[in-house]
Amino acid sequence: MVAVKAEAMETLTTRIKELEVVSDDDEENDVPSTSDQNNFLANAADYNSGEPEEPTYRVAWDSSQSRLKNKTLHQKTIPPSSLGTKAEELKEQGNAAYKTGDDTTALHFYQQALQHCPSNNNNYLMHLQATLHSNISAVYLRLNRPSDAMSAAKQAHTLRPDWTRPLHRMAEACLLSGNYIKAVQACQKGEILCRDYRNSEGHTEFTPVLDRIALRAAASNGDTTNFVGFTGRQLEVRSAGDEAWLGRPAPHILELDGPLDEDTALPSDDLSLPTATKNKDNSSCTTKALPSSTPTGNGLSNSIATSNTNGISARADSLATFHHKNSNDVRNRQRLNRTSFRCIQEAISAANDGDRILLLKGVHNGMGQSVNINKRVLIQGQGDLGETVIDQRANCPTFRITRGGVVIRNLDIDHTGFRESLLIEGKSSVTPLIENCILKCSGDDVVNTAGTAAPFFRRCVITAKKCGIRAFEKSHTTLESCIIEKCGEQALKAMESSAIDATLCTLRDCEEDGVVVMDTATVSLLACTIQKNKGPGVDCSGEGKLEVRGGEVSKNDGGGIFLWDASVASLDGARVDGGKCPVILTDENGRVNATSCVLKGMVHASDDAWQGILRVDKGGRDHGGKVVENILKNKLVDPDGPTDLPDEEGPFRFIPNKYTRKQ
Repeated sequence: MVAVKAEAMETLTTRIKELEVVSDDDEENDVPSTSDQNNFLANAADYNSGEPEEPTYRVAWDSSQSRLKNKTLHQKTIPPSSLGTKAEELKEQGNAAYKTGDDTTALHFYQQALQHCPSNNNNYLMHLQATLHSNISAVYLRLNRPSDAMSAAKQAHTLRPDWTRPLHRMAEACLLSGNYIKAVQACQKGEILCRDYRNSEGHTEFTPVLDRIALRAAASNGDTTNFVGFTGRQLEVRSAGDEAWLGRPAPHILELDGPLDEDTALPSDDLSLPTATKNKDNSSCTTKALPSSTPTGNGLSNSIATSNTNGISARADSLATFHHKNSNDVRNRQRLNRTSFRCIQEAISAANDGDRILLLKGVHNGMGQSVNINKRVLIQGQGDLGETVIDQRANCPTFRITRGGVVIRNLDIDHTGFRESLLIEGKSSVTPLIENCILKCSGDDVVNTAGTAAPFFRRCVITAKKCGIRAFEKSHTTLESCIIEKCGEQALKAMESSAIDATLCTLRDCEEDGVVVMDTATVSLLACTIQKNKGPGVDCSGEGKLEVRGGEVSKNDGGGIFLWDASVASLDGARVDGGKCPVILTDENGRVNATSCVLKGMVHASDDAWQGILRVDKGGRDHGGKVVENILKNKLVDPDGPTDLPDEEGPFRFIPNKYTRKQ
């Protein structure tokens, strides 16, 4: 019996090997990204450029059958004896140096290997030369030399036009130099090569790269009409108008939505669009564009106009309509090339990677469900900020984002319910850009981040019943020019091993602390203002780490910066005013390292913490031989009046509740 099982397993393994041979180019997390490490989007990339090596092989399982069509892509050639032996040895030495981070040595070995590689039309030698050029390109990318990287990648592509790795290098080089259009073109060429090698979700190895390109392009320029990476269809969602607060979709329009009994704009577990089929008379459903001036006799123009609040009309000439050849037979009519939808959920279901979803002016909702976004899409509100509103009333997030390449712009999201407005979770490739939005939640946090997701918020205004942004696990949130105000608890709360980086942000008027750092989390504040909160400006505990560069912490009822347990604060050029409470308060093991700061108020600190505050430039003699006295690196200013520890009221008042635990 054991022998039979062993034989069966051996047969199955052999069959899987025959069917499921894939290249390491499909793997994620080969080597660290070669892009600018200071750029949030580059740091958040989960897919990287790959090790400097020719494709090797592994056994993988994929439920899809798409890989069965062409099993010969990137097949490894067999090296002839005595050909390229020295070049192979040098290449291996280069690989070893590359893996240790010694890029200069790796480049030297790769270039030497090229010189020892015979020039002829032998397939193996051409493959070896292509591999060396590709590896040289990888080194140049890590050395931040995109022009040289592009040149080497082009040579590799010329030698092996059927190999996708050089196209990866070309895309990375274009991305590094900011040429996003050419980066997309390189990825599109690569997708053509591996079109038969899609995974069960329909993605290729270039999908994560395209996500990064789209986000980098969207984040690097302020031109909201530049749609690099989002050049697909434009889908439009009509306003639900007065029905929005009831959780209903926009009014039904036969010409845009098809028969009412087949409408997909209803709460359902499956909102995908039906496939087009032929009618009973053997004629296919067809679509036609509405003319710019549709005769009023059919009532279509009027119905579009009245479907939105304030009489805002959709652009009729961009919408696909249904051509009902036989008006008496509508049951079997199917949707084809539809571009106008009654709710957001419906549009997301119909969207493909690279599509844009325009929410027309007025009021929209999530139909009582969370809108799951796992596609590369750009979601944008029409008109000025505040003219397009999502009025979500549900105990589930308005948006749940689990994919990179998501951009949300120009929306007023007003969430009513006992869950967060936005849930962003997943791998580090989940790097959505949310900009120029108003985000509110009447019953919970506005944003929760989890996993290793790395969202980017820019020019957003956030107000919450609880926390503005609460970060969990190893997520890494970046904020730029945001205002977080009037929260029932804290503006920012970093927990577990999460990280929050905020630049030019204002955190104010919260009922408790401005910022809370817990566990082993890290918060970095650059030129931020923390004011008028009822608790301390910043409260750190556990092994939390705080970095403040520039900016101001002042006018907070609970004081300046409090450090408990073994937490650490690094302050550089900051102005901190404790008001009626301590400007700095540290526990026995708390640590402070301050430089060029103005600290106004009473300092309660241990001896070790004081050493980081009373830092001096050592005296001596200047170039002229004159004696120079020690100079205190920080300026300590007396408070305006008497100071004391915060009273046990407001955020410091503990009210026992068996259903909750005060964090």
